[in-house]
Amino acid sequence: MQTVEHYKRKISNAEDLHAIVHTMKVLSSVSIHQFEEAAESLGEYYRTVKMGLQIVLGTSQEQHFPYLYAHKVAQECIIILGSSQGLCGTFDEQAKDFLEAQVLEQSFSAPRLLVMGGRLASKLSVKYSVEDVIELPASVSGLNNRAVQLLKAIEHLRETKHISRVVIIHHKPVKKGLYKPRIQFLLPLDRHWLDRLAAKKWPTNNLPKFTIDAEQLFTHFIRQYLLVSLYRAMAESLAAEHTSRLNAMSIAEDKIEERLSKLHNKYAQERQKGITEELLDILSGYLAVKDREGK
Repeated sequence: MQTVEHYKRKISNAEDLHAIVHTMKVLSSVSIHQFEEAAESLGEYYRTVKMGLQIVLGTSQEQHFPYLYAHKVAQECIIILGSSQGLCGTFDEQAKDFLEAQVLEQSFSAPRLLVMGGRLASKLSVKYSVEDVIELPASVSGLNNRAVQLLKAIEHLRETKHISRVVIIHHKPVKKGLYKPRIQFLLPLDRHWLDRLAAKKWPTNNLPKFTIDAEQLFTHFIRQYLLVSLYRAMAESLAAEHTSRLNAMSIAEDKIEERLSKLHNKYAQERQKGITEELLDILSGYLAVKDREGK
């Protein structure tokens, strides 16, 4: 038989868990805002990089520029972003399923993977060649260093494994409380995009000029473009991860509140039952004494 003290302990434990879940919800909400702002803050810098590319492409011959062509037998590198922590529902499973669908759709042959997130890496290492596992940053301040680390890993694979096709797969928030996986093709560069940049009209009559080597300048701008793309992908993925965690914690909070309601009802019933039994004992004693005095 469950006692009043038993239900008091159950209620106390549930309330502690409820407080933890509520704290995690608050932290996730704050993190979503921070990472979304980080992704949006790159807009002006990205515009500057594109304008730099526009000048180089509009005044130079591009046939010898790097990052433009894939090898005849192109080796692929897929960067895939998972979760930095747990308690975020099926976030990693969705990324894994999307990867498998894209491998078939894009006809990738034995791609090499750079995985961000240890949990996702353990799921993928069974089937794919995981070149490196990189942990996602815990805060916005770590995004830049991780983007540089990823870019170095890409350059290393280009030199040692002759990688010429690079794509990145990550989740992206689409509206409040929702996100979806997406694929972005990083290398080789989209020639149509470059042609549009080169043909675009400069916003003023003063066309900038440069004196350094065009290929060197082009390489610098493309690396900045890649850094921006990697930084934004991580920021969007982390915002989506915290969205998933917020959704999971909201469900958990509702279930805990439902459980607390039931426990409070049980506690009230047991307490009332105990009070009733005590009153009955007092009444029985009173009647027994009265009956004895009547004799």
